[in-house]
Amino acid sequence: MSVLLLGLAGAAFIRECDWYLDVFVRDHVWQLLLGLLVVCIAVYLLRRTAALATAVARVQSSVGFALIGCAVAGLLVFASVIGHEPLWIALLGEQYVRLAKLATEELSELFCYWLWFTGQCEYWIECRRRSGFGRR
Repeated sequence: MSVLLLGLAGAAFIRECDWYLDVFVRDHVWQLLLGLLVVCIAVYLLRRTAALATAVARVQSSVGFALIGCAVAGLLVFASVIGHEPLWIALLGEQYVRLAKLATEELSELFCYWLWFTGQCEYWIECRRRSGFGRR
């Protein structure tokens, strides 16, 4: 489960760095990095489907998993919709300010990353609790 969550975090990080990679490394190199990461994680998880199924069954009803799911959904859906420039232009017309759109988009992404971090902490605490780590 940790490999899957780490892969999701790595994919989000690569996607957030797309502009820097395009400008300072090479155009569209972030897509290659993202593809390599997805393939590596997918191959690893496909070889360990039984362990992944057990881990998902254990945490699927936990608060941490719900927070991570909300964060991923928010990043993939809500942040894309809120950052859609033609939508802002259609709604605001002549009063459209690009800086306001960018600030709103980045703040919504930041909120999703905060949810993700909180969910990861909850997941970690739940794993420690289940393993009995720290008990005497």
